[in-house]
Amino acid sequence: MAGTGAKSNKKPSTVPVTKRLQDDAIMGTNDYSIVSKRSVEKLFFPDQPQFLRPFVEKFKRRAPLINKGYWLRMKAIEDTVLKFLNEETEKNKVVVNLGCGYEPLPFKMLWKYGAKCRNVKFVDVDYSQLMRRKLEIIRGNRIFFDLLSSNQYKWETGESGGVMFNDEKYTAIGCDLRDIKYLERVLRNELQLADQSMLFIGEVSVVYMEVQKADDLIAWASTFDDARFCLLEQHLPEGQSHPFAKTMLEHFEKQTPLRGLVAYNSMRDQLRRFTSAGWPSVQMCDLWSLWGDIELAERIKMEAIEPFDEWEELALFSGHYFLLTARTKKPSIHDDYKNTSYVESHKRKEETDRELAPISITSRDNSKGQGLRRFGAMVELGPQALGFHGGLTAVGRHNSCDIYRSSDSADLTSFPPEDVMCHTITSLDDDCAVLVGGRNSPTKGSQKCYVRKRGIWSLSHDLELGRYRHCSTAVKLYDTSCLLTFGGRTSNGEVLKTWSLHDQKHGWQTLRSFGDHSPALFGASMATLDKTSGVLVGGMSAGGTLIPQLWKWRLIPEGESISVHLEQLGRNSSTFTRFGAALVHSRWGLLLIGGIGAHGVMPAAEEILLLDPVSMIGKSVSLSNENPRPLLVGFGAAAIADGDVLLVGGSAVCFSFGAYWNKKSYLLHFCDQSTSSLTWSLMSNGDEKSANKAKSQNSQELDLPPRTLRFTKALDHAKSIERATLGVQTEFGAIMASGQPSVIVGLDIGPCVRLWCSEYLVDRIGPNTPVTIHSSTNPHLDFRSKNFTYDTVPFDHFMQRASSKSHVYLRSLSSLQPTKSPTNLATDFLRLANDFHLPEQLGEIKENEHSSVLRISGNISMWLHYDVMANILFQIKGSKRIVLFPPRDVSYLRFPPGETTSDIHVFTAENGSLNHTHPLVTTLNEGEALFIPPCWPHATSPVNEELSVAVNVFFRSLESGYAAGRDVYGNRDLDAYQNGRRDVARVIRILRKPSAEDRTQETERLVQNLRSGVINVKGRGRREIERILQSVQNLPQDLSQFYRTRLADELHEATRNNISTTDSQVKGMEH
Repeated sequence: MAGTGAKSNKKPSTVPVTKRLQDDAIMGTNDYSIVSKRSVEKLFFPDQPQFLRPFVEKFKRRAPLINKGYWLRMKAIEDTVLKFLNEETEKNKVVVNLGCGYEPLPFKMLWKYGAKCRNVKFVDVDYSQLMRRKLEIIRGNRIFFDLLSSNQYKWETGESGGVMFNDEKYTAIGCDLRDIKYLERVLRNELQLADQSMLFIGEVSVVYMEVQKADDLIAWASTFDDARFCLLEQHLPEGQSHPFAKTMLEHFEKQTPLRGLVAYNSMRDQLRRFTSAGWPSVQMCDLWSLWGDIELAERIKMEAIEPFDEWEELALFSGHYFLLTARTKKPSIHDDYKNTSYVESHKRKEETDRELAPISITSRDNSKGQGLRRFGAMVELGPQALGFHGGLTAVGRHNSCDIYRSSDSADLTSFPPEDVMCHTITSLDDDCAVLVGGRNSPTKGSQKCYVRKRGIWSLSHDLELGRYRHCSTAVKLYDTSCLLTFGGRTSNGEVLKTWSLHDQKHGWQTLRSFGDHSPALFGASMATLDKTSGVLVGGMSAGGTLIPQLWKWRLIPEGESISVHLEQLGRNSSTFTRFGAALVHSRWGLLLIGGIGAHGVMPAAEEILLLDPVSMIGKSVSLSNENPRPLLVGFGAAAIADGDVLLVGGSAVCFSFGAYWNKKSYLLHFCDQSTSSLTWSLMSNGDEKSANKAKSQNSQELDLPPRTLRFTKALDHAKSIERATLGVQTEFGAIMASGQPSVIVGLDIGPCVRLWCSEYLVDRIGPNTPVTIHSSTNPHLDFRSKNFTYDTVPFDHFMQRASSKSHVYLRSLSSLQPTKSPTNLATDFLRLANDFHLPEQLGEIKENEHSSVLRISGNISMWLHYDVMANILFQIKGSKRIVLFPPRDVSYLRFPPGETTSDIHVFTAENGSLNHTHPLVTTLNEGEALFIPPCWPHATSPVNEELSVAVNVFFRSLESGYAAGRDVYGNRDLDAYQNGRRDVARVIRILRKPSAEDRTQETERLVQNLRSGVINVKGRGRREIERILQSVQNLPQDLSQFYRTRLADELHEATRNNISTTDSQVKGMEH
């Protein structure tokens, strides 16, 4: 029951209705949870015993955010248990994990703190069917048994549950947590634990129970004389309307509603719950507060293992989880987490009544699918136009702008050139602006600096160190406009405390700072108060420590050099405990907007504050008229001409629950201002030139040449392929497990999407480099009829033809051994190697990679074929239409025996010829990737006859079964099929011999055995057919069906021909 699962305002339509199905769904949360914990174990604790490995069949590395969140959960529970072990008492101790799932906590504690566990017994409790599976795994692995006290165990694995395993150190109980009477009988009477010191643990388990049953369980635990309760689960610090809460609840409501949140959605509710249930001593804190109390060295060590920059998302997740520790006795000394209890930390928020600022917020819907961007930078594009540049969009990182303007006739200047995120763009004067730094990934900070003059962007002086999450503002010295930049983070994770000044003539200079100490910070906010002074608010130091301080800075010329004087104005204030906030000048003064705070989630009353220029006390801007609230994370903010403030973009990955995107833009304006005057709106998404080009291409489709590629009516019944964002809607492991194709968006695959134009590729690969290409006079390549020739030409000659819509195609081969070794982009095209990389979310592909193929094509469609290895097609340039068929359709797609290519032209197929198939179709655009599972027949064609550049990565998704020997292209059929064809050939020879049974009926029975997969074969050929069925048993179901169908079709074809297959054909099947 220790899992991640959720609930919403709407009545869920997919929640199981029977008790058994509800229990199954709750137990299912354990499967995700334990895979995530295993990811943490392997990554962060490789030198410790791998207790979770036996419970996870195949390792799946989770995204950094998931790893960090589960590490924090595991840390919270372990530290709570350790404090219990450290308590001085003459009693024996018992740790009872209620809803333990596969969590091996007892064994970790026994191994790690053996000396402290001499008088300790661990008790695991969960559903009997789950405990039975857990015990089977424990029983089969010495890593567990070696930690137990003796060889005398009580095993009871029957259906009834109860005490299923009992040892001096460890007991396993199969019991529904709702059956309190049975728990009472087992713990008090059978195990006689009533007089011992007890610690009950509920890690995201009690929250799934019916509220009254959960209340009864908590009250029952308090009847033990010397008891403690540790509860770790979700809460809603800002209610259900907060975007993270909304996303989390909608996720869980699908299968496993968080029932406890209906009655107890705040930490104060939980405090009342426990005190009224007989727990006089209760301490609480949210997990984000707990994060700040973990040893700094331990937090920094984690980042050395796995670079991390999803701090806002981690804060939102951990701010929505709490750790509660309760006792039935008030201890003389209770070593609680020093971050204080709920009562202290939240009373301050409730007792502080902030004065309201005379500001209202009004929203405007963006066009569907537009304006979805986070961690970009605002840039002035003209007097009445603003852009939100770079960052991450719903389909990946983009070097484009979302353009907001108040007039359709607003003139636009050019867009910045760099496709980065977490950068700054600062306007100096007139048309001058400066872009500084940014990153592609946490380990790839940019040193680049660009300056815009008279509408043209050009490279300026590089930073000494690449950095991101810095802050910048415009200043004026000696009547010269300059850029002041502070802090940030480098590619190696170092946090900077450097103050740097940039002017267009001399570039960068590092400033000496003096006065009050300022730590190294990233994610702070900065703004000017006058030409040479300003304020610096909040930020984060190394290890993810929020800094609750405010500094005033002042530039002081000292001859030819300049220094910066720092004065600390405020400390330890929730107002200034900010990370990722915006500090914006407005008609009312300085506005401090958004970001994360001391408890992760910003309270609504503090989300937008108007700062007093002298006292720096903030007046609140009400968000009550916006439901749901805007998610002010990764957003852009800028003052417009009249001093109002425009808020755009913003989004966060809400842990494993989904991504939330603001689908509106917001304007801060006077309370009494007429909303009819709010004319700012999103104009378009992306580059206007690209938009115009697309319009031009669309208009050309009205007068297409006769040989243009288009979908035939035979595919009218095709369905669209689902799209996914990794680490958001789903994990790649889940996509693979589904066995279905998926278009994956939002991946960071490197700068290739921006760089790989024809000219760049020719320069990098070399104009005279010889390449072997497919060349044809027909736009539909046919491998069966070979309506093409293999030509060796200079690369620039090929690119000229491909760019001019000729029917040519290049599939890269190994540069060293083209007939023996698979191709590898990194080694075969060294000068392209740094442009493309597999994103972190696809780490398991890297471990099993077979080849990475560069594919470049002109106006050409590829033949229908299937690949035996799983693969992902990354579309770099151009777009492709792709049609795929599930493996079960193979009988209708005319694949000759033993071949992986079909003779059907799916793009020109006659209407009705594919009626029995179940095609899926998609258009794969630049920066998107398509996962193609093994043995899914597919074909491709270009959109608008344009040049297409792609990288196709093949990988092994099966543990065994691949054909022995070389497989240069990744499409040799599995051993089961190749051996099966030999057995089919033997069956054909057997059936040629005379028999009393009708030969057609005899063969048809064997064919049906193959199709059904049932190993109950009778008559001649039985041994061969059973051998085939046994050989495919261990394959995934769809592959087993695919190859059984292929072999059944071949045997059926022989029947149709009255076993007239020639000896040469039979020998071909045998060899």
